[in-house]
Amino acid sequence: MAGSDLSSSQFPLPPTEVLLAASVARRFYLDNQSKVQISKEFDISRFKVARLLETAVAHGIVEINITVPADIDIELSTAMRRRFGLKHAIVVEATADDPEGPEPVTDWLAPTAAQLIANMVEPDDVLGLAWGCAVGSVAQAFTKLPPCTVVQLTGVHPLEAITADSVEAVHRAAAVSGGKGYPIYAPLVLPNKLTADILRCQPGIAESLAQFDRVTKAVMAIGAWRSTLSTVFDSLTVDEREQYRSLGVVAEMGALLFDKDGRTISTELNDRVISVGSAQLSRIPEVIGVAGGIQKAEAIGAVLRSGLLTSIVTDSSAALHILGGSLCGEPPRERDLGPRLRTDTAEVAQDTSHIGLAEPASDEAAGRRRMNELLPGARVTRGTQHHHLAGHHPARWSPGDLRQRGSRPKAAPPTTRSGRRVDDLQALGEAIAARTMGSEESPPYTRKERDVPGA
Repeated sequence: MAGSDLSSSQFPLPPTEVLLAASVARRFYLDNQSKVQISKEFDISRFKVARLLETAVAHGIVEINITVPADIDIELSTAMRRRFGLKHAIVVEATADDPEGPEPVTDWLAPTAAQLIANMVEPDDVLGLAWGCAVGSVAQAFTKLPPCTVVQLTGVHPLEAITADSVEAVHRAAAVSGGKGYPIYAPLVLPNKLTADILRCQPGIAESLAQFDRVTKAVMAIGAWRSTLSTVFDSLTVDEREQYRSLGVVAEMGALLFDKDGRTISTELNDRVISVGSAQLSRIPEVIGVAGGIQKAEAIGAVLRSGLLTSIVTDSSAALHILGGSLCGEPPRERDLGPRLRTDTAEVAQDTSHIGLAEPASDEAAGRRRMNELLPGARVTRGTQHHHLAGHHPARWSPGDLRQRGSRPKAAPPTTRSGRRVDDLQALGEAIAARTMGSEESPPYTRKERDVPGA
């Protein structure tokens, strides 16, 4: 291999063994071949392949490097996942452009969310995409998807003309995956129930709505109950906005309204929107929320408490506010909890296949490995693993820049983590764990079945 001295003086192995170990390592690490494939090619056993890979590492043929970039905050990701009983939680470092967002934050989150979703989707899945700026940005960031069907889960912005661009997210995802797309050429919010009923019966729209019960992965945007931060809010009259605010609405997702404790609020609006319902959403195995920014922190926290989400991609400014105590509040009573994960709290604690650390911080390396398995190439605080053969640094194993933001300056970190020293990060992780995980009065949120308004 280029740049490697494979002489017997450097490696106390026979030259043939050195060359075989190097060839096997190249197949495994660079060509992404399985041990079974390698064993067939070289006519050796899988156990021999495993031993050669170990030999390649032990004798310096393969080197494993640890770098310490700072794009994904593993402590905050772990805290969010454990606090809300999520399967995946990705917290991206806040940007300097506009820490209060929302749109600069959306652009910042999109590449990471796109890679997460691409690695979660399996062949023959049915991927549901809500309409919205956040989801649209995620769809534009897709570079690969397994073959799957793509379904639009909500109507489009009612105040804009409906064109092909209105459903670009579905078309983009379908084109990348090579699957069929089911767009919805209709507004999200209609003037009345009759108009909504008529549109639902239109053949093209009806065909898309019929796919909702087949969706296996859903990507949802989250809106705060404020101007420009929610498509539904902007679509209503001033009186309607204040009416729903008086009912306690602080957030919306897919035209579902939530109070601060995550309870869905049923109103006449349910009858005049074209969107996936709460009962349908609760039956989707994986629901990923994408939202960030301080202005949306309360809304994100409310939707997380509903239990409808199984995963979240957000930024550190929102996560710090949500975990800071003022927005967490007490967990809702059991009868008020929304649909939850199929696993209970004990199972969530035992399941270590998800992002972040199910174990204490002492097993942090395992958490980083899992993060890298789900987001290969992601830049993770406290270290990202990548492999290369000695003297060779292939791009596919180098940490990627998911931000895709050129040379924009990095935001000044929160004062609680000034300097980005390891001891500061450890202190932050311990502080968050003590505040959000250590109390028996604040159990993780887990999905549990209950009657859902609109079911």
